[in-house]
Amino acid sequence: MKARTLILAALLLSGGGAAAQQTAPVETTPPLYQGAPPQRFIVRLVSEAEGIVLAEEVKAAELTPVVYVRTVIDTTGRPSVWRYMDRTCEGRNFRDAEPASEATRRVLEQALDSLEAWTPATRGGRPCEAELTLQLRLPVEKIARRQEGDPLLFMGETPDRSFHKWARTHMRYFANSSSAVNEGVLKVRFRVESDGRITILEASDYPDQKMVRDVVRVIRKSEGRWTPRRIGGKAVPSEYTYRVYYTGS
Repeated sequence: MKARTLILAALLLSGGGAAAQQTAPVETTPPLYQGAPPQRFIVRLVSEAEGIVLAEEVKAAELTPVVYVRTVIDTTGRPSVWRYMDRTCEGRNFRDAEPASEATRRVLEQALDSLEAWTPATRGGRPCEAELTLQLRLPVEKIARRQEGDPLLFMGETPDRSFHKWARTHMRYFANSSSAVNEGVLKVRFRVESDGRITILEASDYPDQKMVRDVVRVIRKSEGRWTPRRIGGKAVPSEYTYRVYYTGS
């Protein structure tokens, strides 16, 4: 009995007992994007998506302002999983947010394909997968302002008033016309090209074609007095519909 006690004491003192064995913690490092935490990735992704929206003229109204995504950065540094989380999901994928629209998903995934790879996470010095939850905020209001750009102007003013006033003083035909056949609304749709030229697109089927021709003539005469819309500082074609309300005599 005394011998057994001495052997057990020797084991404990030498660290040979099971109770004395300890496992060293395995060192882990998180994934990094361009040497920084995930926030840099979020900024780059949203910025790239904004550029795609503007280049492809995706309407701001079609975008979802706030999107939650669960992704897995694999051992090569690429997102191998890209799952949207919203109020239609259950369990840990539930987020109190509207589902991402089709347009939002398309531009985000297109932007994702253009970004650089991550530095993968490591465990014990070896690359390993890492799961991340990201909140993405698309600058929808900023995009809408850029898409609206500067308005179409006639002689430096809003055309709804300035063009109507100018056109009335240049019309010839129905100033002396009193025929009841002229009652109604005459509409002419035209486009102000980016260089200020006028392109007639459509004229309503108005009973008095002489009046239609006179209105078209006046619209053509206005060429050079329009300032096209500008988006992102670039002039773009703009459509406009001119309406003449006539009640006869």
